[in-house]
Amino acid sequence: MTATGRQGRTSEQVHLRIMKLGRLLAAPILSAIVAGCMPNAVSYYRPAVEGGKLSTPICVPTESLMDFTLGSSHRLPVRVLADDGPHVRQVAVFFKRGSWQRFRFVSTDFRIRDLDKQVTIRPAAVRLFTDKGIEPLTTAPFVLPTTNKPVLIHMQITLPGRMPDRFEVLSPDIVIDGEQMPFPLMRFERKTWMGISPMNC
Repeated sequence: MTATGRQGRTSEQVHLRIMKLGRLLAAPILSAIVAGCMPNAVSYYRPAVEGGKLSTPICVPTESLMDFTLGSSHRLPVRVLADDGPHVRQVAVFFKRGSWQRFRFVSTDFRIRDLDKQVTIRPAAVRLFTDKGIEPLTTAPFVLPTTNKPVLIHMQITLPGRMPDRFEVLSPDIVIDGEQMPFPLMRFERKTWMGISPMNC
């Protein structure tokens, strides 16, 4: 057999092996696509609040949500997360229905402390999202509506630039039904999650 013939047969064998390997790799990938899942890597912030409980979103199981409750007898459920999105860089604080009637912050002086650079950053804005619309946070109290429909008040602390990898939010005191108390220190650290997640979620 000539050298050209041997080379042709060798290249054909290599081609066949590549095709077999491709079929082997394609099967699990196609199965994942049919099932609506794909390998994924997600950057997120893991929160930490003393006395809080970590939880995960439905689609991607990142430990990115923190739930805790404020007040002794006037209990105010709170959920926090940090989102370094392409359009909004924010720490989101959600207040839910509980046994409270009204709450307010004693000031709007929130600060973000970069734990790596040891610098303090002033937020670009602190806004309150309610069923009445969006408005800058003030020291005026938010009063719980008398209806029994679900209540979700969202406070958005917007950062002026890229969010630090490790930071904490320094908050003014909060007053719940006349009881003034410190708002707990919220810490966030950037993490990466890798795994299989739904495509359309």
